[in-house]
Amino acid sequence: MRGGNIAIKIGVEGGELEVLKGAVETISSAPHCVITVEANPRVAKRTNRDPIECPRVLETVRQFEFVVAETNKSPLMSCPLIQEGQKAIWNVIAWTH
Repeated sequence: MRGGNIAIKIGVEGGELEVLKGAVETISSAPHCVITVEANPRVAKRTNRDPIECPRVLETVRQFEFVVAETNKSPLMSCPLIQEGQKAIWNVIAWTH
Protein backbone atom coordinates (compact mmCIF):
# COMPACT_ATOMS: atom_id res chain seq x y z
CA MET A 1 0.00 0.00 0.00
CA ARG A 2 1.52 3.32 -1.06
CA GLY A 3 1.78 5.86 1.73
CA GLY A 4 2.12 3.32 4.56
CA ASN A 5 4.98 2.97 7.02
CA ILE A 6 8.06 1.21 5.64
CA ALA A 7 11.01 -0.81 6.86
CA ILE A 8 13.86 -1.51 4.43
CA LYS A 9 16.98 -3.60 5.09
CA ILE A 10 19.64 -3.08 2.45
CA GLY A 11 22.55 -5.49 2.10
CA VAL A 12 23.42 -5.63 -1.60
CA GLU A 13 27.23 -5.70 -1.50
CA GLY A 14 27.91 -2.25 -2.94
CA GLY A 15 24.65 -1.25 -4.62
CA GLU A 16 23.13 0.46 -1.58
CA LEU A 17 23.18 3.97 -3.05
CA GLU A 18 21.38 2.79 -6.15
CA VAL A 19 18.71 1.08 -4.02
CA LEU A 20 18.18 4.24 -1.97
CA LYS A 21 18.00 6.45 -5.05
CA GLY A 22 15.44 4.08 -6.56
CA ALA A 23 13.35 4.18 -3.39
CA VAL A 24 13.26 7.98 -2.97
CA GLU A 25 9.56 8.32 -3.79
CA THR A 26 8.59 5.52 -1.41
CA ILE A 27 10.82 6.87 1.37
CA SER A 28 9.57 10.43 0.99
CA SER A 29 5.88 9.44 0.97
CA ALA A 30 5.93 7.07 3.97
CA PRO A 31 4.69 8.52 7.26
CA HIS A 32 7.41 6.63 9.17
CA CYS A 33 10.52 4.83 7.93
CA VAL A 34 13.16 2.53 9.33
CA ILE A 35 16.05 1.78 6.98
CA THR A 36 19.16 -0.27 7.70
CA VAL A 37 22.26 -0.34 5.56
CA GLU A 38 25.20 -2.68 5.98
CA ALA A 39 28.60 -0.94 6.22
CA ASN A 40 31.10 -3.55 5.11
CA PRO A 41 34.79 -2.50 5.04
CA ARG A 42 35.60 -5.08 2.36
CA VAL A 43 32.84 -3.77 0.08
CA ALA A 44 33.83 -0.15 0.77
CA LYS A 45 37.37 -0.94 -0.32
CA ARG A 46 36.22 -2.80 -3.45
CA THR A 47 33.81 -0.04 -4.53
CA ASN A 48 35.99 2.84 -3.32
CA ARG A 49 32.84 4.26 -1.71
CA ASP A 50 32.40 4.81 2.02
CA PRO A 51 28.98 3.78 3.38
CA ILE A 52 28.49 7.28 4.90
CA GLU A 53 27.19 8.16 1.44
CA CYS A 54 23.96 6.31 2.26
CA PRO A 55 22.97 8.51 5.22
CA ARG A 56 23.99 11.54 3.18
CA VAL A 57 21.56 10.53 0.43
CA LEU A 58 18.80 9.89 2.96
CA GLU A 59 19.30 13.37 4.41
CA THR A 60 18.49 14.85 1.00
CA VAL A 61 15.13 13.02 0.99
CA ARG A 62 13.85 13.88 4.49
CA GLN A 63 14.96 14.23 8.10
CA PHE A 64 16.31 11.04 9.68
CA GLU A 65 18.02 10.04 12.91
CA PHE A 66 21.02 7.70 12.49
CA VAL A 67 22.87 5.25 14.72
CA VAL A 68 25.51 2.60 14.13
CA ALA A 69 24.05 -0.44 15.91
CA GLU A 70 27.40 -1.90 16.95
CA THR A 71 28.74 1.32 18.51
CA ASN A 72 25.51 3.02 19.57
CA LYS A 73 26.91 6.26 18.09
CA SER A 74 25.51 8.60 15.48
CA PRO A 75 27.75 8.77 12.42
CA LEU A 76 29.29 12.13 11.53
CA MET A 77 28.22 13.07 8.03
CA SER A 78 31.52 14.88 7.45
CA CYS A 79 33.69 11.82 8.20
CA PRO A 80 34.08 8.37 6.68
CA LEU A 81 32.09 5.68 8.44
CA ILE A 82 34.68 2.96 7.89
CA GLN A 83 37.72 3.38 10.13
CA GLU A 84 41.29 2.53 9.11
CA GLY A 85 41.91 -1.18 9.72
CA GLN A 86 38.25 -1.91 10.50
CA LYS A 87 37.24 -5.51 9.79
CA ALA A 88 33.81 -5.60 11.44
CA ILE A 89 30.64 -5.09 9.43
CA TRP A 90 28.44 -2.41 10.94
CA ASN A 91 24.74 -1.74 10.50
CA VAL A 92 23.58 1.84 10.11
CA ILE A 93 20.01 2.34 11.22
CA ALA A 94 18.01 5.35 10.03
CA TRP A 95 14.55 6.25 11.27
CA THR A 96 12.01 9.03 11.08
CA HIS A 97 9.72 10.33 13.78
